[in-house]
Amino acid sequence: MYGSRAWEYALNPEKVLEIQLQIDPDVIAHVDIPCEIEILRRLGTNRPTAISQTVYNALWIVEKKESGDERLKNRIVVIGVQGYTKEDYGRCLEQYRNFGFFDLDPAKYWFAIGSVCMRKPPELYRIVEFVRASIPDEYHVHCYGIANPVWVLELGRFGVNSVDSATGTYAAGMFRFIDVGGQRKILKLKRKNKYMFAALTAFNWMSLEIQIEDGVQVEQQHLFADCEVCWR
Repeated sequence: MYGSRAWEYALNPEKVLEIQLQIDPDVIAHVDIPCEIEILRRLGTNRPTAISQTVYNALWIVEKKESGDERLKNRIVVIGVQGYTKEDYGRCLEQYRNFGFFDLDPAKYWFAIGSVCMRKPPELYRIVEFVRASIPDEYHVHCYGIANPVWVLELGRFGVNSVDSATGTYAAGMFRFIDVGGQRKILKLKRKNKYMFAALTAFNWMSLEIQIEDGVQVEQQHLFADCEVCWR
């Protein structure tokens, strides 16, 4: 979307931290660089560089938190694990291991698996299972960009603790609803406005969440706060 400007953000973890702090979040993530081929092409970079920058950004935010930066006090920091092949993820994890990341306090740090939102089983499962098995059990492991209820449940069995996705919001943006099978369906409306969008967003996330067992937490609860006017 931003072209070369997107890479400027990738190189500026301080700026991205400032953006996140605007909403006073409980969880902060450093800038991790997606390694899908098309994204790398748009960014004008390659996989080794993307992984190196991801690790650099992780080091930056961990050093900030460990040095007592007040902005990160009482906030969980998420460390992104990036790659495309199992070997890529392995190299990223090895660097984190060498830098002592697996000795960090599990109450203060999570790990998150990136570059899987466009993947489907069985490839998705192979990558996630490999990464989860490489991270000590005591750490919370998040998975970026997964909404399919069947996939979420399977990832939970691999030991993934939470997921997030823009699926519900994206569908609502096209004024579509998500049915009980997790598929987007066209909603025929004569008029479309922000209240319908908000209501659809809430409905879409509810329709997904009711299909998912309590063992996996979907990080989208905040969306409902924006929809109070719809219910009134």
